[in-house]
Amino acid sequence: MATGLLRKFLRDRRGNFAFTFALTSLPILFSAGLALDYSMIQLERWELQATADSSAFYAVKELEKAGKTESDLLKDAGDVVESNFTIPGAVEVNLDTEVNLLSVRLTKQYQPTFLALIHPDPLTIGVVAEVTYNEVYTGAKCFVSLSETGKGVFNLNGNAVIDAPTCGVQVNSNSPDAVDLNGSGTEITAQSNCFVGGVQSGLSRIRPQPMDECPVLPDPFDEYALPSVGSCDHYDFKINANASATMRDGVYCGGIDIGSGANVTFEPGLYVIKNGVFKTTGSAMLNGDGVSFFFTGNDIAVNFSGGTTYRFVAMDDGPIAGFIFFFDPDGDTSKASAISGNSSTYFEGILYFGRRDLTVNGEGTVNTNSPFSVLFANTITLNGNADIHLKVDTKYKDLPVPEELYTKAISPRLVK
Repeated sequence: MATGLLRKFLRDRRGNFAFTFALTSLPILFSAGLALDYSMIQLERWELQATADSSAFYAVKELEKAGKTESDLLKDAGDVVESNFTIPGAVEVNLDTEVNLLSVRLTKQYQPTFLALIHPDPLTIGVVAEVTYNEVYTGAKCFVSLSETGKGVFNLNGNAVIDAPTCGVQVNSNSPDAVDLNGSGTEITAQSNCFVGGVQSGLSRIRPQPMDECPVLPDPFDEYALPSVGSCDHYDFKINANASATMRDGVYCGGIDIGSGANVTFEPGLYVIKNGVFKTTGSAMLNGDGVSFFFTGNDIAVNFSGGTTYRFVAMDDGPIAGFIFFFDPDGDTSKASAISGNSSTYFEGILYFGRRDLTVNGEGTVNTNSPFSVLFANTITLNGNADIHLKVDTKYKDLPVPEELYTKAISPRLVK
């Protein structure tokens, strides 16, 4: 009986098509599954590459931040990439500042479905994005308050006016009342106004309006190469009232004191003022072409009383070329400085007071024709009716203009 059943089964042709179709369909279905896995792998790779490309661009923009070391920049760039790379995986960021190249490598594991039948382990998908960049400098700063805290650190009183059409005003204080235009005639007109904090009063008289977001500008001259200082050539140097005198470069210990009505010519060179104040009284007249004053030590300040007229053009070479006043960043900061200005005032170069407070008292139009005039101080107060002109002419070549005055921007380009 069993033999008969077997013969009957072998002669039966019903269901052969379904059985044959099932057998022949297996390779087709497996091939389709492999194609689906391949498509998913390509999609994952495309999404990963897009993430790497965009992250590399964002990371390069971190290089615009001032006051950062290379390791700081690399960490910042890595943080940017990881914030964009939200899926589990590995992130590697490399920065080569010698050739201006930043690379981002992203890897992740992908578990296929059909391919797992022949390759059970997860597949590693990796991509690389490389961005090269150029550093360009735009937008020079010419009126800067370095203090990062405190209200009224940039204060205009009376009818004081700032006119800086080719350069920017920067106020670092994060106070909501950092800037105060205290007087109906006070105005600020600049190429840009970057205030980390806010404006207490006079917002409508600021043109253009302050930027929505403004980063702190670290002191660009805090680690500047300083001139060497020798032994004292003069002690407590003084010029009497109404005298006429010619001064020569050297080390002036204890400061320089110029009496009322004196007429003083400074010969070209570097004047070091150590442990003292450069001061005038009354209507003194000061002239110097190719001169720079370096202040170092204790009790250092400038105090030009009202009525003083000065015309200074900075040195065109040397360690502080381009600076008229340069205060040692490591020197005493306890004394505030005060300078006056009037229609006869002219300075061509940088007045750098560093972390020392400054008051400017003036009348009339100050520094009208200077092509290069910049002022840095800790806090700045302007009094009187002066219209103070500051400028950084892009075509100016007579004195070296430090690149630190300019805002650094990054121009990126994807190369891989």
